Amino acid sequence: MQRLARRLARERPDTFLSDDEERQVVAAIADFEKSTSGEIRVHLTQGAGLPLLAAAEETFVSLGMNATKRSNGVLFFVDVRSRELAVVGDRGIHEAVGERFWEAIVGHVRDAFRHRDYSRGLVEGIRMAGNALVEHFPPLPDDANELPDAISRDE
Repeated sequence: MQRLARRLARERPDTFLSDDEERQVVAAIADFEKSTSGEIRVHLTQGAGLPLLAAAEETFVSLGMNATKRSNGVLFFVDVRSRELAVVGDRGIHEAVGERFWEAIVGHVRDAFRHRDYSRGLVEGIRMAGNALVEHFPPLPDDANELPDAISRDE
């Protein structure tokens, strides 16, 4: 019975990650953002409604990720019900790394998800994206955290 309850909890954006897992993911975001002008966000949804990538791109815009100074935002968009994800990078970072880079991140995170290790998958995906942001977008002298590091969710 506990296993079923935990599985069902993992199908809701508000309980997909435990408090400890969420702290790990947010800490990974904050750690990388100290070394780059890039912005990383994680968004959890339950049944995207649109095709996954279209929903991710719509959320990217609604979260203001397309308005960063250097067009270097990265969104990890997770449909908690299907355990599917899309990673969307803004124009600046996408031009620097290309489509295969995003595919590699998605594959890596999906592998962890298959093993029900959701926080590890997200943290490792954030590490991969963060390393690229550090390489291509070092912090600027007047750098400010443009977007919250907290995980956003659909209600």
